[in-house]
Amino acid sequence: MSKLNIGVLRGGKSDMYEASLKSGANIIKNLNKESYNVTDVFISDENIWHINGIETTPFDSVLRFDVIFNSLHGKYGSEGNIQHHLETSGVRFTGPGSFSAISAKNRIFMKGNLIKNNIRTPGYVVFESIDDVVPESVKVVTDRFPLPVVVKPNIGDSAISTIVVKNINDLIPSIKKTFEISDKVIIEEFIDGMDVSVGIIDWYRDEFIYALPPGENKPDFVIAMHLDYKVKRELEDIARKVHEIFGLRHYSKIDFILTKKNTIYVIEPDCTPKLDENSFFVKSLESVGFKFPDFLDHVITLTMKQRMRGQMAE
Repeated sequence: MSKLNIGVLRGGKSDMYEASLKSGANIIKNLNKESYNVTDVFISDENIWHINGIETTPFDSVLRFDVIFNSLHGKYGSEGNIQHHLETSGVRFTGPGSFSAISAKNRIFMKGNLIKNNIRTPGYVVFESIDDVVPESVKVVTDRFPLPVVVKPNIGDSAISTIVVKNINDLIPSIKKTFEISDKVIIEEFIDGMDVSVGIIDWYRDEFIYALPPGENKPDFVIAMHLDYKVKRELEDIARKVHEIFGLRHYSKIDFILTKKNTIYVIEPDCTPKLDENSFFVKSLESVGFKFPDFLDHVITLTMKQRMRGQMAE
């Protein structure tokens, strides 16, 4: 049986450039070389594509592969542009298609979709233009939400771009600063609680959408063992629902805030979670005995069952 040609896509012009390099390096390291011909498809922070270090064009970069393993993170890998390029090229790739990617990462659309499906998410106000950032409009925010509040770009990595504003004098400057990287800005109410995430895998252990155990988002991965069984099940059920609502595929991570009263808020889905050896998702896999090389095999198998436009083969 001939080996599959796998291109591992990493890097990209993004604030998550370094994280993507680490994820891609871990994928390359753990892919079974007896089953796959593995190629490093590297995009520099100047948006120049390379195959095993040799400069090339985006179109030529992807056509030679049976599967592109997409390990791009942040805005570059989440807006749907790279997914659209791969779809147009007719190449199978891991992770969501272009529409699902932008639907999950456009926070205005994402939060509206969560509310439409009766899923709790922090309240929010949208600033459509920097011209709207005046004291009168900002007062609408502070009348609705007590400080602190959370300022986020509509699209962009929340771990890097989020500003928690505690002082009223910092609110307008924080909104204007966020407009430097986003055409729209969201102001969210601040929810005090524990950061919890749930990893999702498609078609694992005879489940269509398998939920990994909820874990706390700390420097070291911690399974939330202290949670009430009912709360854990609710977190897992909501994570499955969010994964399905946005049409995510293969794997994802859903981020939550859990209050002291066990009220659950969805913060956002992560459709291409980090996969470096110390990442939440990899540690979560280890907690259920799913070895990372086996997980990579599983994702590639799922990807090979897709039709070119992201539809599952019959």
